[in-house]
Amino acid sequence: MDTWVIDYLKDTLLNSPIVQEHALQPDSVPAVIARQITSTFHSALAMMAPVLGPIFDRLAQALYSSPDIVVLGFFCVILVVVFQVLSWLRRALVFWTRIAFRMTFYAGLVALAASVWQRGLEASWADAVAIGGMLLKYGGWVKDIWINEYRKYEEQGQKRGGYSGAQATGGWRNR
Repeated sequence: MDTWVIDYLKDTLLNSPIVQEHALQPDSVPAVIARQITSTFHSALAMMAPVLGPIFDRLAQALYSSPDIVVLGFFCVILVVVFQVLSWLRRALVFWTRIAFRMTFYAGLVALAASVWQRGLEASWADAVAIGGMLLKYGGWVKDIWINEYRKYEEQGQKRGGYSGAQATGGWRNR
């Protein structure tokens, strides 16, 4: 970002009377909230310092004496970050895929309703029966092809002595 943009924002935002009145004054609401948060954090840290101080000292000493732990920790942090990003990408992909399939489903329902509305219930029912008959005929055709191919496979297996491990005579197991 160019420096002129930052200078312009600094000049316009910090010199505006609204920001001067409501944000930068010591008795403004944001300043009071920030003081309360920092004082609460400071008092909590002061209470925990005697307990956490020796723990942090030992941790720093252990990290100084064995830098391999630092490398391993850094690697683990990188691994966790990569998995989080991949999880976000997966979730986004699933979300948009679900949206696309829902839109397709509802568009199909609208198209079906429009077809029934335009052609009438009787003509639509006749079309549905005709389409169902064609699908059943196509399914029978696919079944016949599959059965014929399966029979060819079985015949080839019987000619060679079978495809199962107990009946096989050649192959990589007997070499």
